[in-house]
Amino acid sequence: MSHAIQAPDVPAPGSVGAANAPGRVHPRYALRAALVGAVAVVGILLAFIWPSATTTTKHLPVVLIGSPAQEQRVQDKASANDAGFDVTRVDTREQAEQLLKERKAYGAFVYSGESTLEVLTASAASPAAAQLIGRVVQGLGQDAQKSYITSQQAKAQNAATLAAQAAGQAGAAKSLAGVVQQMQATVPPESPQLQALAAQAAQQQKAAEDAAAKAKAAKAAASSTTAPSVTVTDVAPLASSDPRGSSLATVGLPLTLGGMLGGSAIALMIRGTRSRLVGVVLYGVLGGLAIVLIMHTWLGVLQGHWGLEWLTAGLSLGATAALIVGLQALIGQLGVLLGSGINMVIANPMSSLSFPKEYLPKPWGDVGQMFIPGSTGTLLRDLSYFPEASVGQQWAVLVVWLVMGMGLSLVAAGVRRGW
Repeated sequence: MSHAIQAPDVPAPGSVGAANAPGRVHPRYALRAALVGAVAVVGILLAFIWPSATTTTKHLPVVLIGSPAQEQRVQDKASANDAGFDVTRVDTREQAEQLLKERKAYGAFVYSGESTLEVLTASAASPAAAQLIGRVVQGLGQDAQKSYITSQQAKAQNAATLAAQAAGQAGAAKSLAGVVQQMQATVPPESPQLQALAAQAAQQQKAAEDAAAKAKAAKAAASSTTAPSVTVTDVAPLASSDPRGSSLATVGLPLTLGGMLGGSAIALMIRGTRSRLVGVVLYGVLGGLAIVLIMHTWLGVLQGHWGLEWLTAGLSLGATAALIVGLQALIGQLGVLLGSGINMVIANPMSSLSFPKEYLPKPWGDVGQMFIPGSTGTLLRDLSYFPEASVGQQWAVLVVWLVMGMGLSLVAAGVRRGW
């Protein structure tokens, strides 16, 4: 009587059974896993350090109303702060303010004459950019004040010199007039000598009057010069509940991590394509609601339309979760790591949540806006503080990632059915 040999059960990789299975040590496998982990941590380190190591403030978009010389002064002061501006010239203050409200510029330098400067900022767009512009403004104000003091000192000295000259001329004219008066008592009026001296006295009197007029004009010019005026107007300030913008800058990270955790939970806990997709949608709805209740209703960090913020947070969570679920369905547990890596290692460092996207080397700032974290952060900021900004691209990015993630799940289901 023969007995069939039953193969021992082999636990699936990554399961609890595999973690606790007995057996001898396999140095080759251990080394391979260690190398994979080392390469991964180096990649993660570079991904997070690269933006801070390569960011530059050389291409910050600003607006200017003024002369070429004034534009050069602004650029020189920016260079002194290790920065540089991409300047757009406009004609009116209204145009400049509109560009800031549409998030097409981070500041505007509005000159009125030579001594009056108003600087428009939008601190809600980027506190980092507002701080940089503030340093430039401070430098311009100090230079203007120094120039004004130097000019006033020169004008005062010139007025004093002209006043002294006028006094000398007046004294000379008075003395000469006295000599003429004395000669008139002893010399006939028709005397050539008396007539010449009288003509000389008249010329001296005229010179004294001219000198007095110049001295008076110089004194008036010194006293009438307008002191330089530099004012700063924030056309889009941050909310009092988040005065430094730190909470708004970090809201993208919880959404990214939340989407990763939610997607991993759905991938590991739910079976069936339809059930998984329903789970993704419900997670986006409920998770987005929770985010907005905390960030808008409770903390007051978000300031925009409540429903649109809910939709944004829901799309962000749903798109991240759908990507992980779809990749896991298509390629297995590696898909969870791949989907998480795309959002955390690649997209998050380029999201420009805490600094302007123009700070990243071109074209990476724009590339970062094509991923979920970047588009989510920009969309929430615009909904809160820049209702006039164009947000069509951000909505499209989130929808495309959501559809693509769900599409991966459908493709995986079709592959299993033998498409």
